[in-house]
Amino acid sequence: MRLNPDCIRDILFAVEENTGYHSVMSIDEENYVEFQQLSKYEYGEVAYHIHQCYLSGYFTDYSRMIDESYMIVDLTPKGHEFLANIRSESAWKEIMDKASKIGSFSLPFIAEVAAQYFISKI
Repeated sequence: MRLNPDCIRDILFAVEENTGYHSVMSIDEENYVEFQQLSKYEYGEVAYHIHQCYLSGYFTDYSRMIDESYMIVDLTPKGHEFLANIRSESAWKEIMDKASKIGSFSLPFIAEVAAQYFISKI
């Protein structure tokens, strides 16, 4: 499956909004549409990108259950930093324009472009 940066961004927003000190995010094929940010995607795409977020170090922990549901504990500092850098819609559009010109949508590349974008604004 091709990486969808918009789906990654929406997953990070959903995790930030739905996790905390004593709450984890439980997501499955039936309830994922209850997360406003994720309802525009197919569940298979969301599940794939949840796993990519974990592999990229954006979640402190997650569990994939036998029934294809997920429990996500929280964002890591790296996940919070990436989300902070891509939070603004105008910044996100500019970052994605730059990535599009280069033709790379890998998470490490987008994260680096986002970090450089904010450094250039200082």
